[in-house]
Amino acid sequence: MKDYIARMVVEYKELKDRIQKLKKAIDNVEFLAGIGERKAGLLIAQYHAMKTYGLILASRLAIEVEEGNCTAEDISG
Repeated sequence: MKDYIARMVVEYKELKDRIQKLKKAIDNVEFLAGIGERKAGLLIAQYHAMKTYGLILASRLAIEVEEGNCTAEDISG
């Protein structure tokens, strides 16, 4: 696997983990109420931006799989 693909895989996996953690935070109504409306709104916006970025990385990785530059197992494993 090429270096840039390996870096992209690491970035994708780390991003997925961060998205899950942020999702737990924004699903916690008490937490959101405690930080205030403006901060909560920004966290929710950040979550959506991160989800979009994750979809872009996943699409790029899918192209690399299609082109035979890596396997689906490389990405999920």
